[in-house]
Amino acid sequence: MKRLFLTIIACFLFSRVAGAAVEKGLVFYSYEVNPGLRTSLLLPENPSGGVIFSKTCRLAFDFKVDTSREQFGYVCRIVVDGVRSIDILLSTPYDGTPYIGVVTDSRNLEALDFGADAGLDAWHSVEVAMAASEDSLNVIVNGCRISLPGTDTRKHSVSVLFGANSYGRFATTDVAPVSLKNISFQTDKGKVREWSLASEDDMDKYASVRLAVSNPLWMLDLNRKWHRVSSLRFNSKVFLVPDRYRPRIFIVAEGNIVEYSLKEGATKSYFFAQDMKTGLISNDFCVLPDGRLAFVDMDADRPFVNWFDFASSGWQRQNPRTNQSRYLHHNLFYNSCDSSIVSLFGYGFHTYYNELDVFDLENGGYRTEVRDEIEPRYLSSVGIADSVALIYGGKGNDVGMQELGQVIYDDLYVLNLNDYSVKELWSLYGNSREVAAPDLWISDDRKSFYALTWCPDTYETELVLKKISVADGSRSILGDPVEFKFIDVGSEVRLMYQEGLEAFFAIVSSPDKDGRYNVEIYRINLPVLDMADMEEECVPVWIWILSAIAVLGVAATVYAVTQKCRKNVPEDISEIDGAPLESGQLPQDEAEMPDESTPGIYLVGGFRVIDRNCTDISDRFTPLMKQLLSAIILYTDKSSGVSNAELKEMFWYDKSDESYSNNRGVNIKKIRNCLAEVGNLNVVNSHGRWSLSDEDGLCDYMQFLEQLDDISPARPDEATIEMLVSISSHGSLLPEMRLDWVDQFKAEYTDKVISMLSAVRENAGASLSPEMQIRIADSILVFDPLDENSICAKCKALVKMKRLGSAKKIYASFIAEYERVMGEKFSVDFQNFIKG
Repeated sequence: MKRLFLTIIACFLFSRVAGAAVEKGLVFYSYEVNPGLRTSLLLPENPSGGVIFSKTCRLAFDFKVDTSREQFGYVCRIVVDGVRSIDILLSTPYDGTPYIGVVTDSRNLEALDFGADAGLDAWHSVEVAMAASEDSLNVIVNGCRISLPGTDTRKHSVSVLFGANSYGRFATTDVAPVSLKNISFQTDKGKVREWSLASEDDMDKYASVRLAVSNPLWMLDLNRKWHRVSSLRFNSKVFLVPDRYRPRIFIVAEGNIVEYSLKEGATKSYFFAQDMKTGLISNDFCVLPDGRLAFVDMDADRPFVNWFDFASSGWQRQNPRTNQSRYLHHNLFYNSCDSSIVSLFGYGFHTYYNELDVFDLENGGYRTEVRDEIEPRYLSSVGIADSVALIYGGKGNDVGMQELGQVIYDDLYVLNLNDYSVKELWSLYGNSREVAAPDLWISDDRKSFYALTWCPDTYETELVLKKISVADGSRSILGDPVEFKFIDVGSEVRLMYQEGLEAFFAIVSSPDKDGRYNVEIYRINLPVLDMADMEEECVPVWIWILSAIAVLGVAATVYAVTQKCRKNVPEDISEIDGAPLESGQLPQDEAEMPDESTPGIYLVGGFRVIDRNCTDISDRFTPLMKQLLSAIILYTDKSSGVSNAELKEMFWYDKSDESYSNNRGVNIKKIRNCLAEVGNLNVVNSHGRWSLSDEDGLCDYMQFLEQLDDISPARPDEATIEMLVSISSHGSLLPEMRLDWVDQFKAEYTDKVISMLSAVRENAGASLSPEMQIRIADSILVFDPLDENSICAKCKALVKMKRLGSAKKIYASFIAEYERVMGEKFSVDFQNFIKG
């Protein structure tokens, strides 16, 4: 029933906060749920005892009415001495206008005046003042005066019952459809108690007067938690088809299409007779800007195109497919730049694909090509902004054969929708275990995008909304997660956003044990909050004011300086070097690290080669040449070179000796020609072992190892620490190469750097400044994001710097990532964690 309630108010309550600041308050469940599920708020928690006063009592609160629900019920009942009540309720006369009135002892009803400028669906204030004398109790409710007979007692009790209650003869389940916030309460000349009603934590704010709440819906949760607004069930496999241009989604099943309105929560069904072969096809459905629904199957010699006619409720023709589609969990979208349907990637028959297919809907032109710039994959996410598309992540491997293992990519590419050129923006080579829904949504400022992520290697996983930077891939977790049961090719997730509704929708489908498919639709309002945001909001206002004054003073000084030395680094996909990005133009790479703009071979942080003219010539190396040169360099340091037998086993194990010799000779010659343009570098063969001759120290990996060997962590000085931090800042070794023979070198290099940093931190101890503690911790976290010692050290350092809010944010992000990766909750709270 509560799910029904959320569906009913989707076009009212959610939309009322659209585009506005996050509101706090308590929403009351009313007649849309059964009586036992309606909301109750009691002041105090035990109304039979009440709160005692002698002379005066004051109560104030803010409310607004949800006009989309039934307009009747109690806002609150104020019970005095357990024998009489002052009732504030919502009433709707026959053929009349709803109004808020005050009733005393069921005898008199008087409307309260809130002015004609705003309706009841806006926030209004109610103020109640009571003054007791020997012979009467005088009450004023927003200027409305009420006089009640006095009692013999010198002490009086008062209980305030908002919504439903079960208190004696005042019990009721007639609950007005209201939202409530900012309660203030005072007896006699005592302390003014205030409750914002932001969350359930408010209930125990005062030990002397506690509140009790039942069946609450906190307004803050609309921006922090996903709420299920609808649940649908189908007898066949279903395909989720978002309409990017309208607030609706189509759910295509065998013999039936359901149109679901995100705005109204209503459904409309279209039954058809044609056999769409839902057991054989993939999600090749697409909604065009003009509202037409198309099915475009690219897995054929020529694309098969089918249109759905909503007027006659049928497809134009039967689906001719007779075998299983090769493209599962691929990406399909409409490109308005050339009026074409574009298909990317996919998985089928134990194969990952990196194909790009383009079908022109206007002239029937079709082309397909393999994109070597991107590894074969599926479960990727695509977002469109103007004439570019962002492509994020996915699951696959370099070769495309499932038998050779799986890699989850954490990278971002930009696809030019005019000429279909591709460029990598960044690639993070950590231990990513998550993919994202096919739809990512790019922010208006083009600096970030939103992705709905989950772990594809786990059946019982969670959907987590993340905001990710276009510039560098940094990210934050937004909102609470949603439980999700993922069954590889059987499940589907879509993320939708519609301008005007100002909310994200997550649409999830998965099969159950009997083969039927369940579709769940969730909603969360913008701006989406997380727990770290909530902790920051707990800081007193006066601290924010003083901080703002201090920051403004410093900012005025810093601004003048930074304007002189500010470096224009691209942070989004809409501008480059301060100039607007023209239609179809691709962003350029960010400014390189200083030491990577000089000639050399760079393996740490990713394979790169810079020639003596400071030109990046990495693209002249084929994937095989990159791997071959890397092997020669890695084995040069380990064992004075790599043998012919080892090279053949690594790269040409299936070739004859003659073929191996020819292939090796051709590729080494190409490598030597490229290295000649870099400097005094050469690949040499001595006693049957291939090695790199680097007399001028032009290879970063070999130089870093030499520097690490010279470090004495037992007596670290400032220069030693700076050198270590600098080395670690370049990242891990060859992160883009995921090969068994490379992994041992990567692990040894990572262990060496981490052990050095940990030893330096331990031996330097208290002599390290908080700033240096943070730098060392960040350096270790580059390699191991879940290193508890580094997270703890960073949090402690931030606390010492009086940045408690930042420390709590770091801790909150850590425990969320820990639970996602480890599959269990982190057992130590923040206070005990930083004591460790």
